[in-house]
Amino acid sequence: MESGSTRQPTNEGEIAWYENINDPEYMKDHPELESLMPFIPAYQGWVERSSYVRSETPASSRRGSNVSSSHKLGDMVPTYGKDGQIVGYKPNGADKYTKSIIISNRTHGLRDVTVADFKLGTRLYGPLAFPEKRARQDATTAQCTSGSKGVLYAGGTTWLPSRKCHVISDDRFSRTLNDDTLANAAACVFPSIRDLALPSEYDVAQEDEQPDLDLEECREKEQDMLNRTRTALQLLPNLSEAIQTTGLDYPGTSALIIHGKLVEDGTPKVRLAFVDFAHTHQHDEDMSPDGVLFGIESTMGIFREQEAVLERSLAALDDGRKPWNA
Repeated sequence: MESGSTRQPTNEGEIAWYENINDPEYMKDHPELESLMPFIPAYQGWVERSSYVRSETPASSRRGSNVSSSHKLGDMVPTYGKDGQIVGYKPNGADKYTKSIIISNRTHGLRDVTVADFKLGTRLYGPLAFPEKRARQDATTAQCTSGSKGVLYAGGTTWLPSRKCHVISDDRFSRTLNDDTLANAAACVFPSIRDLALPSEYDVAQEDEQPDLDLEECREKEQDMLNRTRTALQLLPNLSEAIQTTGLDYPGTSALIIHGKLVEDGTPKVRLAFVDFAHTHQHDEDMSPDGVLFGIESTMGIFREQEAVLERSLAALDDGRKPWNA
């Protein structure tokens, strides 16, 4: 279980966004934002990063996951090509920010947690971006599923039921995905009990490492994962509707899919968070569409594909076929 709050390096624009939506007077004038609030982490203020920078681990603190990172602040971090191989290094992006917001950790109170980050949109910058940045980011999105599908699976941490362990999906895996393989990301979010290894793993389980589960346990776990997939498919349209109601543009935002079991009683829980508002702005007809709604629809598409996978697996289990023998 993670702590109740997390710090996220950011710019003045995102701080202003959180300050505004937590101001009762501002919200009186902007009631259209109310429908979005259930998806936004609770805001607890901001701090200067210099007050804690020595102890922060950026990769884990940004998403509230329990993934550790070997890259300290100030390090160069790798960039990956489409084949998942390192093609160069760049400065740690978090270093450009001097402040961090403190927001609620949406994994708090859960165990056996899966956290998946889906970067939304075909445009990732706001109206204040310089032409050079626009050109650079347009070129980047054109080379990945952001440009073609409006969404990039930015990685995450998966609890793998068949092995009872966490598996990490990183930039290396994300950059290998294309239109034909994007559905592999859904398998990393809602894995089947049949999955002894995820598509994102580079060191997979040995073939003889079969889970010690009986047929009924397999069926129970598969039905649970199917239910979680369906819950996510119910939540995402609600987020789309809320976004449309606001009339704003949300380039560079992310949808976080979080699921696990409540610590108190083990009840399965699925949460959807909408985060990363550094470039949120009033709709501008002179700018290209942000593509966020398109990205949510694409995400739902791959989740529907995984729903079908889980349904077929469950049908096989109902026929008495154990996963590793079917």
